[in-house]
Parts: sequence; C-alpha cells; structure tokens
Amino acid sequence: MPFKYSKVTFFQLLLPVLFILIFSCRKVNILSSDHGLKLRISSPQISFDTVFTRINSTLRTVSLHNDNQEAVEISSIRLKGNLAGNSFYSFSAGGKPGPLARNLKLSGGDSITLYIKVQIPANELITPFIEQDSILITTNGNNQGIALKSYGQNVRFINDTLISSDTHWNAIYPYVINHTLTVANGATLRIDAGSRIYFHGLTGLNINGSLIVNGEVKFPVIFNSDRLESIYNSVTGQWRGILIEPDGNTNLINYSQIMNAETGIAILSAQPTISLQATISNTQIYNMSVDGIYCQNTAVKLLNNVVSYCQNSLLEVTGDSYVQAKQNTFYNSNQLYLHTVPSVSLILSGSADSILFLNNIIYGTLTDELFISGARKVTLKGNLLSSNMSTSYPLNTYNADPLFRLPSENDLHLQSTKSPATSKGVSLVNDPDFGILAKDFDGVARKAPPTIGAYEVN
Repeated sequence: MPFKYSKVTFFQLLLPVLFILIFSCRKVNILSSDHGLKLRISSPQISFDTVFTRINSTLRTVSLHNDNQEAVEISSIRLKGNLAGNSFYSFSAGGKPGPLARNLKLSGGDSITLYIKVQIPANELITPFIEQDSILITTNGNNQGIALKSYGQNVRFINDTLISSDTHWNAIYPYVINHTLTVANGATLRIDAGSRIYFHGLTGLNINGSLIVNGEVKFPVIFNSDRLESIYNSVTGQWRGILIEPDGNTNLINYSQIMNAETGIAILSAQPTISLQATISNTQIYNMSVDGIYCQNTAVKLLNNVVSYCQNSLLEVTGDSYVQAKQNTFYNSNQLYLHTVPSVSLILSGSADSILFLNNIIYGTLTDELFISGARKVTLKGNLLSSNMSTSYPLNTYNADPLFRLPSENDLHLQSTKSPATSKGVSLVNDPDFGILAKDFDGVARKAPPTIGAYEVN
C-alpha cells in the first residue's frame, strides 16, 4: 500500500524550517549595540593618480561590509578635512551626499558603497603636489577610517579654437585643450621640450599652418588625453589626434610621445606634392583606435620612430604620396585587440619612384604585415619584415623574430646582439638624413653597419 503524507506530517516537517528562516531573518535585522562589531572596509586607502586642478577626478569606490549576523548602525560617515572647512574631496553613501552622512542601518551580511571624488583648486605650485584627507566612519562607537591621497597638478586651459599668429608653448605647466584647436595658415605653433599637451574629450589639434615640436631624448613632448588615471592607460580613441593639412608649410615633430587617440598623426593634401611637408623623427606613437600615421597625397619623412598597437594600420600611405621611412620600428599584435590589418599598408596611385623603406622593422602576429598595391615602384632595403615578398624585394631579412625585450609592455628594444636585426641594416653614413639617423631613438650612436629598427643594440 503506497505511503500517504498527512496534513499533520507535512506541517510538522515545515514548521521547523519556517522557524529557522524567521529566526535567521530576525537575527540579521536585529540592531546590535555591541561595541565589538566593526565593518570590513574593501580599501583602507584610496589614491588618485594625477588630477588636474579645477577638473573633477573620476569616481573611486569603497565598499563597507557588515560581516556580522546582527545589523549595525553607522552613526556617521564624515570627511575629516571638512571639519576645518578645507577638504577638496566629496563622497556619497547610500544615496546620502557628504561631507556628513548620519544614521545608516546596515543589515547583517549586507554592504554599502561609498563613491569618492576630488576637485583640487589651482595654486601657484609648478611641480605636482599632494593633497590628503580621510573619511572617518563611526559604527557602534568604533572609529574606522579611509585614507585619501591625490597628486595635484596645475595646468593651463586652452579654451580658444584658433591660433592665428605665431605661438610658443613652454614646459612650465601642462596644457589642457578643451576644444579642437586649429593653427591657421601662416601661423606657427612651437612647443618646447618637456611640454605636456592633454586633450579633453574628443578634441584634437589641426594644423593648417606649421607645427614645430622641439622635444629632446630625455624630455619628449607628450600628447595624450587629459584622463591620466591608470584605468585609462590602454583605452584607445580618447581624443582625435593631430591632423596636418599643410598647404605648402613645413612641419617638424621631433622627440614626442603620442598615445590613446583615434589617429596619432594624419597628414593630408588635396593635391599631390613633392615638396616635403612633414618630418617626424624620434617619436613614439601607440594605442590608437584607427591608424598610427596616415598619409594621403603628401611628402613625408619618418626617421627613428616607434609605432605600435593600433587597431588599424601603424602606417597607412594612400594616393600619390612621397614617403621615406628610415630606421623605424613598427610592431602590432593581438594583445590589446583583434589584429587583422597589416601593420604597414601602401595603397598607392601615380607612377613616381617615391616610396623608400630603409632599415625598418615591420613585424607582428600576421603572416603579412606589409601590404603594397598600385603600380608605383617601392624600394625596400635592409628591412626586417613579416612578409612573403622575398622574391619581389630580396634585399631584406624575412620572417625572423627580432627578439624584442618585452613587447607585452610596449618595450621594443632588442634583447641582445643575438637579434637577427643586429648589424643587418644598410649603411646610411652618406644619407642626407644621417644627422638624425647617426643616433638611435635613445640617443645612442649607431654602429657600422647599423642595427635594423629604431634601437641600436649595445
């Protein structure tokens, strides 16, 4: 005879379970006054990276966990510095804004999140400075704290949209560009070594006149987004980039670092020209959402540059361009994003002998990192290439790992003299650009014969 559950048996089984659940819920929500109960703080210290004065930082979060079974009351969360009226920090907790939040009940096993930011006013200091404060938390009579530290930096804000006369920027304070800035035809913008140029949002620098960047090996000129927190270090497309439409003017960019834009440098001409329009030398360009360098119908020299980690091409040359690339290092991989486009793309029109590549490394995770199309004659000598073009261009080294020191950290120095690039370059002693090429990207004298790429091997 099958066994049948009776109503009494069912409720007898159910009641203990209900009792346990009700008791547990009551215990979680019973407010305890035990002075021994404390909160677990996810981060007892919050540090903000470089924060420009007068600009809000990004938000930082800290979680307050009640790991106890009983509920506790957070009688107050307050900024210590605000007690004296001099705190630059602010926070909110459980929907309540600071500088003082009171009487927050936190059930057992529950947590609450603090959202913290800082805005530092301008002062007269030239070098970065530290601003500190703390958040004091009182729970059941227990005092706990969160230390706050920020590195402040005074800046010069550029709110104009046009430079119509010759202008000189120095390295005393960083510059923050709030709107896309255009250098008008006939005007020249000169930037000193060690200057730092930051762009707010999707702004950029457009050159219709001339741009002269006078960086030095130990004091390059920095072009970057104004978001300097470490979480933005590898975020592409944060600003537009540098657009050069030279209209016959000469542009010189020497010793600079350009990062985290859409396209690092785009040089465009409406009509083809054989007059040199830009020389880019000793410059590092990386982490672009489109191209590192883009050239269209233009005449450009690329000397001793390091270009890496772009979602499209590191160098794209189109139209009837006249490009000479010597002693550059081009490297791309799948490390930061899907890498499907050749590192260097030459999509050419016209018929002049105007494309020259000497002693460059063009390497990456694709089988072919060099793409050439069009009827133009291209000269390739002394390069190390990831490519299957050895029959068409025999005077190069093919498909040999250059043995970069630490490519995952964007360190493209060569590990040692065992690199296949060592002493494999063609001599450039009589080259018209030897004044720049006599030393490598680091300012180290080149050997004879030179190492391929931007870095000489010691």
